[in-house]
Amino acid sequence: MSGRIVSRPSRTVGALSPLACLLLAAGALAGEAAPPAGDNGAAGRVRQGLVLATTSSADRPVEVLKEDGKPFDVSYKLTLKGLALHARHYSLRLEGGAFRAERIEKHLSAAFNKSGGQMSLGACLSPAGLAQEGAQIVWFGPEGGRRQFALVQEGKEVLLSIRTSEGNKPVAFKLHGLAEAKPVHLLVTVSPEAVVAYADGREVARHPGIKGDFSNWEPGLLVFGNDDTGESPWKGRIDRLTLHRRALKADEARALAESVGAEMKKLSSLPPLRLKATLLRKSAYAAPRTITYRSVMAVYEYRVEQVLAGKYEEKEIRVAHWMYIDFILLTNTQREAGKSYELAVEPMKFNAQVGNITEYDSLKKANNEDLDMEKFYDCGPIEPLPAKKEVPPGEGEKPAGPAE
Repeated sequence: MSGRIVSRPSRTVGALSPLACLLLAAGALAGEAAPPAGDNGAAGRVRQGLVLATTSSADRPVEVLKEDGKPFDVSYKLTLKGLALHARHYSLRLEGGAFRAERIEKHLSAAFNKSGGQMSLGACLSPAGLAQEGAQIVWFGPEGGRRQFALVQEGKEVLLSIRTSEGNKPVAFKLHGLAEAKPVHLLVTVSPEAVVAYADGREVARHPGIKGDFSNWEPGLLVFGNDDTGESPWKGRIDRLTLHRRALKADEARALAESVGAEMKKLSSLPPLRLKATLLRKSAYAAPRTITYRSVMAVYEYRVEQVLAGKYEEKEIRVAHWMYIDFILLTNTQREAGKSYELAVEPMKFNAQVGNITEYDSLKKANNEDLDMEKFYDCGPIEPLPAKKEVPPGEGEKPAGPAE
């Protein structure tokens, strides 16, 4: 096969150390001074009882902590199934697939078996739309068994379903009404006294407390974005999920939301460059299942027709597109040379999360000028190719587009 295959080593940008994961909730990563160990203010107290946190680290995307607040000396990974991928800074981008946190089953159930019926679940959620029904945002429970808890989107409502030692059926609580599909830090605190929901630190729902506790919770999976059958997908993005073994107080909920909000504002300070461009050339790539790689990108080259947002002065642009994710072919594979497309891209150098993804680049000009051009990452919509249009085995390896 012609062309170059670029397989880059992974690189961690903005990685959080175990201590930094704890200080994140305390505001230290939002530009504030880290509180002393004995600080009893809300920012200091948020660290107490933290069981699990997702991070911006490639090496430790999930931190699991012991009762003394120290992390287990194990690297807990996230495995994907279907259309799920990491966005910049290792956000969880869900397009119908799911992420699973590995090897945490016993840790979570053990932590909540002894919590006295208390729990806090928080995350920055960016739903892709408001028409999602029965969409599983995140859940914990045995594979193929009953959910211990599940955060679910039902249209414009977000609900928490939770099972306790009292009764066999889970109890559902309405948490927050979504007015529009935009990011919100949602936190729900659960205890025998009350179930309280906070949106961006503001109380939005309050219900009577649960009956019983979580002493009947079994070891299970922590899954983001879909159920174990693949029939309840949630589309959107999840950032900075936290799980506590206690019910956070109102001032702690505000402190956590402010800290996460400040960090997310900092991390999302790079708006995508939006262009209208004509496709000139496409790199050839290996078709799914003809190689061992489950996900593959390929570089396309475009002639820039119009800059819709941002600043770009070159006449051409090189863009790395996803060809398939977890062997699922995408509509990018069907783009045709000579046709115009709208692009939403970011500089590849800011997207370290794709550093270990196999990338095909078979485009070479005679003077090699294209090799000096900055490469961009396609952060636009991801759509699976309809089954009837799937590329036959080997089709992706054929040169595509006019040569220059």
